[in-house]
This record gives sequence, C-alpha cells and structure tokens, in this order.
Amino acid sequence: MDRLCLILSEYDSYKQRMVLYFSKDPLSKTNDFIYKEAFAPSFLIDLPQGFLKSLLFEFKKDITIKEIDSHKSKIIAKNYNLLELCAKIIQQSTNKNILLIEPERQFLIKNNWSYYDSFVILNKNRINKVNNENLIHSTIDKFIRNIDDNKKIESIEPLTKKLLLSNLLKTKPEKNITSDQILNILFENYFFLKNITLTKKSKIEISRKELNFPGALSLDFSSIWPHLLTNKFYNIGYETINCNCCKPKDLNSTNILSNSLIEVEFLRSGYYFVSNSSKYAYQYHQENEKKENRLNFKKQNKLKQFPIGPFNKGDKNKILLTDINKLLIDDDIKILKDHNLNWTCKKQESFISTIIKDLLFRLKTLEESINITTTLNYSTNFATTNNLEKNPNFVEYLTEYALINNLLEEIPLFLQNGNTKFFDPTIQGAIESIKQKTINDLNEFDNNRDVFMANDKIVSYNKSFLLKINNYFPKLNLPIPKLIC
Repeated sequence: MDRLCLILSEYDSYKQRMVLYFSKDPLSKTNDFIYKEAFAPSFLIDLPQGFLKSLLFEFKKDITIKEIDSHKSKIIAKNYNLLELCAKIIQQSTNKNILLIEPERQFLIKNNWSYYDSFVILNKNRINKVNNENLIHSTIDKFIRNIDDNKKIESIEPLTKKLLLSNLLKTKPEKNITSDQILNILFENYFFLKNITLTKKSKIEISRKELNFPGALSLDFSSIWPHLLTNKFYNIGYETINCNCCKPKDLNSTNILSNSLIEVEFLRSGYYFVSNSSKYAYQYHQENEKKENRLNFKKQNKLKQFPIGPFNKGDKNKILLTDINKLLIDDDIKILKDHNLNWTCKKQESFISTIIKDLLFRLKTLEESINITTTLNYSTNFATTNNLEKNPNFVEYLTEYALINNLLEEIPLFLQNGNTKFFDPTIQGAIESIKQKTINDLNEFDNNRDVFMANDKIVSYNKSFLLKINNYFPKLNLPIPKLIC
C-alpha cells in the first residue's frame, strides 16, 4: 500500500472544515489525496461557565461553552474569526492570558498528525497514520538527487532542520526559527493537548553579577538536567507539581521536592548556617533584616555566599528542606508542623517528561544511524574524516542529532525564563532545587564542598572531584558532564 505524507493543511472558515493535502512525493506541488473534515476551533480559559455565558451572550448562537470543571471552561466557536473576537473580549474584560493557536495546528494536535508523517488511504473518506514512521529521510533523498554534487552537502543541513521542525511542531515548514520560538510552539501544543491554561503569576527577578573563579574547573551539566525532569527522577511539570492526588503525608514522603519550606525552631542564640542553595541564600539576604550582620559573618568566615541568620534560641522560621538534615544532625533545630511543601505526582507523567523522553529516544535512534553510517563509510575504503563529512546520510543524521540535542538542553533554561508566557515560579523553584540537590549529593555534606553551583556554573577547585563525577552519574544511568576548563 502506497505511503502518503501531509504536505499542506488549510482551514476553510466559510465551510467550517479542515482541508488536508497528501502526496506520495513530498516535493511535488500536486497532491494525490485530499482529506476534508468538519472542525470547530477552541480555546481553554480558567473562568466559570456561567460568567462566560453572560460575557459572551451576544454570540450564544455561534459558540458553545463547555464546563471542564467548576472554574475552567472551553469555548468552541463556529469559525476562527469569531473565536479570536471572543478571546479579545475576555482578555480586555478580565486581563486573563489565553492560549489561542491557529486551527490548522489545533486539528493536527487533536489527531496526533504532523507534516511528513506517513499515512495510508483506507477509502475515499478515511486515512490512517502509520505509527512512528515519517518520510523526512526519503524526502531529503529525493531532494538532493537532482542537485549538483558541489551543492548537495550544503543543502542538506537547512532542509533537514526545516523538515524536522515542521514534523516536531506540527507547523508548515519555516526556514528561520530560534530555539525559543521552537520551544514556545512545542509548549503551546502540549498545553492545548493537555487542557492546561496559562496563568499570570508573580515572580522575583534577582539581578546578580557574573562570578568568575580563577584557577577553578568548570563543568557543563546541561546534558544532565533534562533527564532529571522526567518521571524516572522528579517528574517536573505544570500538571504534576503539587497535584491533588499525591500530597505528602509527612516529611519522609519520597515525592517531596527539596525547595519545600519547613518550619523549625532554633535551639541556639546568635546562630547562622550556610544554606545548600546559594540562590536561596542570596534571596534571603536581600529580603530580610540584619544585612550588616550577615555581611560581617560572611567576611569573617571567608564564605562564598551569605549565611542564613542570625537566629536566637526559640526563634521560629521556615527554611529549605535541603538544609534540614545537617542542622538536625548537629541538634541546631527542632522541626515544627507548619510547612510549605512542594511535591510531584507519582501517578501521572508530566508532558515535559513526555517531550524529553521522546527527544531522548530520537537521539538514541540517531546515534545508531550515525554509528552504522560511519562503519559503512570506513568499510568502503573512505576512511577519512573529509569523506565522512561528504556522506549525505551522515550529514543529515548529524544535523538532526545536533538540533534535537540542543532542544533538550534548552528545555530547563526555557522553563526558568521569567520572560515567557509559560513561566511558573513553582516550576522554576523545583528546577533550582533539583540542580542544587544534585550538587549536594555529589558533596555528600562534605564540609569542603568540592563542587558548588554559582549562577548556574558548576565549579570546583579540587581536580580529584572529576573521579567522583565519573563514578556518580553512570550509577544513575546519566551522561557524564563535560569538562569546560
């Protein structure tokens, strides 16, 4: 049975339907099959149904308002122009954030279809997607067949990026797109699919000077952090942090995040302690009184960061869970009961975890393809780097690998970026806590603190810590961080 791929999708506003064009040849300007289906676009908003019915009363004949729960509703419109108008009215009236995406992408998200996926025709009105199969590689092969050899290799990289991103994002092929734009579209797709609404949340932006550490070694942990966000480790996500189903019963629960704030009573006077989180220490210093005391203590004890304190015997405060254990061992505190806990879900996998694991799977498949191509290249007496770099398959796989690997490493940074519409301070705090806990686990409460994090740099003055790094990460089935300098 012939394989087809999606080459174009259009929304017919007048007839309120999607029109999709499929072709055996992805590069052809003609199509072999046209698929049509009635479709009404929609968006989600965290407002009750009754309020929205009153606000949008004049459009009641042309829209449907479905109640998702007591404070969340879905608005489905007769056509996209009307949906845009409804969104504008709601935003102006309530100052709510609305995720409104084009109907072509909405349709593909709901059906889990994408450009260059592989499809088969069942009959004139039915078409089925072939699972886990796309026609990207065959499209590139067809494209470069008729290109001069001198231009063939340089054409592969931009074409591979364009086709791959179109397939990943369910968008029409674009030539120029930044990493932030890629992740923005990817997150839009999953927010829409998972019925998650955008919210406006306050954030604390702390400006800090770039710190330099002469003579120190720096490590690149960017390949580590994406793994730790998946459900194999912490399952970080908008729908999984502080879920309703897995609230911890006590502080021994395994799904508590280390950025939880635990109420304690201090048992000594004139007491300071050094937090395991330099960011928390800096924030505490900026937001609390007795700055001069902390500054003097920092100078006198030659500390790299500000201490937490001072506290007197009987004082009560909330401190990070990551700092609790060492203070308990030294009998410096007593745990009380009023905590601000953060936790992750044990039952539902976050869409962030799904994205990362899908990308990791693609990387693994590409690694195998690169290895096979390299082996074949060397076995046919082309055993030089130059000849390998002229191999179209090698260039294609390497381009795809680099793009996906870059996206993976950008995800944690994107989630912590306060300027995106997806920013959530709870997510940001969770990622910061995971990073800091990783460093703490490496140090194992060692007072020397061989490895420390400063403004997202992983730094150490002790060269022997490299052995500790090389032993630690493989045990967790994680990649070994790269040495920068």
